[in-house]
Amino acid sequence: IMSGSIADNVGRGSGVIAAAGGGGKVLQVVQTFYNGTASSSSSTYASVSGFSADITPSATSSNVLVSVSANFGGDVSHFAGIIVKRGSTAIGSSTIGTGNQPNTFLKMSHPNAGNENERTSDASKTFLDTGISTTSATTYQVYFARLFGSGTVYLNRASSFSDVTWAVTCGSVITLMEISA
Repeated sequence: IMSGSIADNVGRGSGVIAAAGGGGKVLQVVQTFYNGTASSSSSTYASVSGFSADITPSATSSNVLVSVSANFGGDVSHFAGIIVKRGSTAIGSSTIGTGNQPNTFLKMSHPNAGNENERTSDASKTFLDTGISTTSATTYQVYFARLFGSGTVYLNRASSFSDVTWAVTCGSVITLMEISA
């Protein structure tokens, strides 16, 4: 039985997943490991081919716990963003940004360190998608964009793909868990 609170970034409880003895059971898990690379030099989000997952909920009352972990490369002071869409609906993104402030599901910034164009960073986020109300196959698609900077940002590789030991490559992953109501 899965129960407890989800904490926000300042440590306050923001919602109960399920009461003990009630719903909240994991009914199925679907995962896609994205081992390709993608790049963006635009602030317009574009879908990443192959970085999506499909789930068919067993009940219209189910929720889907969406977890994304992504590996990012780019030059110093570059910021990359990821949004996740269920069908055509963006989920789990901030809505408080105005003007030039982007609303994202996940933001990745690059460390200001030596050889930064040969390094990568990881970021992850989990979001409970509630009220999906369907038993049809549902696709969660990852979209990627450069949010700040004038160069190119990358998924799963460094900006400079040199043959050095610190130019580590990693895969990215999206995991979907159907949670009973």
